[in-house]
Amino acid sequence: MLTTVFTPTYNRESYLKILFNSLQEQTNKNFEWILVDDGSTDNTSEIADEIKRKANFSFHYYKKENGGKHTAINLAMKYAKGEMFFCVDSDDYLGSNAIKMINEYYPQIKDSDKICAVTFLRHHHDGTPMGTQKNPTNLVTNFQAYRFQYGIEGERAEVVKTEILRNYPFPVFGNEKLCTEGVVWNRIAKKYDSLYIANVEPIYFCEYLPDGLTKGGVFCPQSYMVYYNELTTFPMNVWEKIKIFSSYWYQSFLAKYTIYKAYKNLICKWGLIAYPLGVYLYLKIYIDNLIRRH
Repeated sequence: MLTTVFTPTYNRESYLKILFNSLQEQTNKNFEWILVDDGSTDNTSEIADEIKRKANFSFHYYKKENGGKHTAINLAMKYAKGEMFFCVDSDDYLGSNAIKMINEYYPQIKDSDKICAVTFLRHHHDGTPMGTQKNPTNLVTNFQAYRFQYGIEGERAEVVKTEILRNYPFPVFGNEKLCTEGVVWNRIAKKYDSLYIANVEPIYFCEYLPDGLTKGGVFCPQSYMVYYNELTTFPMNVWEKIKIFSSYWYQSFLAKYTIYKAYKNLICKWGLIAYPLGVYLYLKIYIDNLIRRH
């Protein structure tokens, strides 16, 4: 079974060699690596040439105009040949048995029309898990129930059936350079479950960088409006929904939507009751930022 390992990158030349070395050390070489350069201005293209000369696996490099990680994913989906699609960020790396582990679990979901992915824990560089792990054994559920019904926190390493992921391209919102991946996970979760793996050796190692997407504060309010709006259609308690609605309204202010336009887009119209909380959130964050600057 071929796995497509996909990496979007933007000015990450100093990290790519670490990821490359981890791929060179894979005990199972039945994978391809697609590296999409999102308009880097550093020496990424030279690093890619070096990787192409040295790689002991199939390697493909594509360069595009800067448009954000979500547009890089959309491009990679056009070229991916693997049955499974594994997004590994350019500043992360894999354990030597990562591809081997994916191949071991894939037969459990291969013929299922309901299960779209195998999802593993992510680990810090010191080997400790990221977030919480409350499922002592493997668990089958969707991406949202995993968090809201089981109360599990932290990012995970999702390995998704390529043909299913192709049906859920990332939307592009004007000049926004990020679409939160939660938009696609929400939509997939409406129809599919994932097999969540517990208590196996670490396969994915990462840390959040100050200038990374997670902490970098990329401005993408329209993307988050869609994410929060669609998230409210999943089962959860009323208070959780109200908090999500307040985040929706907060993002609408950043996107400079009128209250009428934002309300018109709401799937669950009763979310209007969280409007005052959205105003409070916006003002609180605005004032906190002013205080920090002074």
